[in-house]
Amino acid sequence: MPTRCETGRQSGSVILGVLFIVMLMAGIAGAMYIRSTSSSKAAARNTTESRLLMTAESGLNVAYGRLQVDALYPVRDAAGFNFASETTQYVGKGERVSVGSTRLEFTLSFQYLQAGVPIEFTSRGNPRESWDLLQVTSRATVAGLERRVATWYRLELGPGFGAAILSDAKTSGAKVGGGKSQAQTGDVVLDDRGRAKQQFVFGGIKANGTAWVDGSGGFRQLTTALAKSELGAFSGEVADRLGGTDLEIPDFTGKINDQLFDFDRFEAAAAAGAGKVYVGLAAFQTAMNAANNAGQPLEGIIVVKTDTKTDFDLDTSRIPGGINVRGCLVFRFKPGVDPLYKIKINTAMSVNAANLASWVPTNEATYTTGYPPVYTLGTRKAWEVDIAPSHDNFTRNGDLPALMYENGVIDVNGPLNVSGAIYGPSFVEVENKTSGQVQYVNGIVIGGAGIYVEGNGNHGNQGFKFAKDCIDQLETYRSRGKVLVRTRFTILK
Repeated sequence: MPTRCETGRQSGSVILGVLFIVMLMAGIAGAMYIRSTSSSKAAARNTTESRLLMTAESGLNVAYGRLQVDALYPVRDAAGFNFASETTQYVGKGERVSVGSTRLEFTLSFQYLQAGVPIEFTSRGNPRESWDLLQVTSRATVAGLERRVATWYRLELGPGFGAAILSDAKTSGAKVGGGKSQAQTGDVVLDDRGRAKQQFVFGGIKANGTAWVDGSGGFRQLTTALAKSELGAFSGEVADRLGGTDLEIPDFTGKINDQLFDFDRFEAAAAAGAGKVYVGLAAFQTAMNAANNAGQPLEGIIVVKTDTKTDFDLDTSRIPGGINVRGCLVFRFKPGVDPLYKIKINTAMSVNAANLASWVPTNEATYTTGYPPVYTLGTRKAWEVDIAPSHDNFTRNGDLPALMYENGVIDVNGPLNVSGAIYGPSFVEVENKTSGQVQYVNGIVIGGAGIYVEGNGNHGNQGFKFAKDCIDQLETYRSRGKVLVRTRFTILK
């Protein structure tokens, strides 16, 4: 029989054991409570952060809508955005939104860059500096938590310009007899001169007016189906009569100060060393013949200033080796010249010439390009010369048109080999006048008062291919015709 002392020790052990179990259970319960509380807090935090992320992304959507109206709105809005010199960003004020029952706030910041270097605009009311990339950051916060997201945009020529042949003239579309007379009403006319399958278009045709086909099958409105059967080859679509619709092509071929390009800017760059300026056709003829004799094209921005009193047609008797330019060829007519005043190019014309040795007109894969041009005569790059503050400097990644003329008409009748954009704010004529010759454009043809493409009744081919890479970054005046295109998105935090 245990003694009283032993019994006391046993009772004490039982009590200690019970206390240990109670404490253990309490610890487990406490741990479970803490874990439950932590899990609840973590779940709440995750929910809040998810809402913050949605809010930050909503901020980017808000910014995009505003940028569509004005890509420089944060710069112009000095009251709403402060320029933070330490981060070179235009930082806005907090904007509140409701997500469920929670009120959340986002803040937008904008950083404009040129060739990777952040820009502070000299004048906020009239920002003129060029930029090629925009970073937008949206920061959402609540109760000490934040999420940040960012996206990057660049300006590209809008989808409305996506066609091999494009006319922004708005016309009645009424028939007036076909051929060149129809085109001069502002329409697009493809005339095969009675010989079918000699014209090839890859990338479609767009017109605010009407597109027509004339020649072997008669004079008819051109449709996509008809283009595929009537032309030698066709891809894309014929989208015409766009004037007055939601798809209307913007009119950037009107008055001199409403055109797609700033001709003064191009001349200033050429004069500053990025090319040459020739006053009169005679000076250009002399320079071109000298370059041909040396086996070297003229390079850079080549500006030819014409004079109606001394002008003449450029034919093989004057430039037997043809016009050969690597870069951008600009013809300038005097202000007030008759829109149908023309200079005929009867000699061969090559601007950024493509190698056509393996060209098969029906095979789009064989449409090679000479763009971008590679210069061999020292500095000819437009972005390497300084023409500020009189004009915006050209950008490193900017595209230049291959052939552009101001008012008047450059009537192309001879062999043609062009890689890049052809821009004529008035009437555009591409006519295959000599049997057996090739006329080739890999880029885009933009006309403002009608486009007439005439084949040859005996022999020869005309090929047109839309090339986005040579026009998406066109150096348009104050970014006319361009839209914002998102290039990247990331979650910063």
